[in-house]
Amino acid sequence: MTIYDEWGEEKLKSLKNDLKLDVEVLWRVTLSNKGISASDIRKYIQEGKEWKQFVPNFVYNYITKNDIDKRIKEFLDEEMKI
Repeated sequence: MTIYDEWGEEKLKSLKNDLKLDVEVLWRVTLSNKGISASDIRKYIQEGKEWKQFVPNFVYNYITKNDIDKRIKEFLDEEMKI
């Protein structure tokens, strides 16, 4: 896994200590070097911006085939109303 922040460190601890999984940290990267995130992708979907180039083709196809992009947009639009 890659660690970007404290949340990543917590996940690592939980995976190793609580679930007793053998986890290897491949990289520790600062947030400023992280690049695009899932939150960024969801925001692009909500705003109707192109996001296909940021995910593997099978992910894009799965999301669009199952209308997950539409559900993400609807959910985030509703959240904005609250």
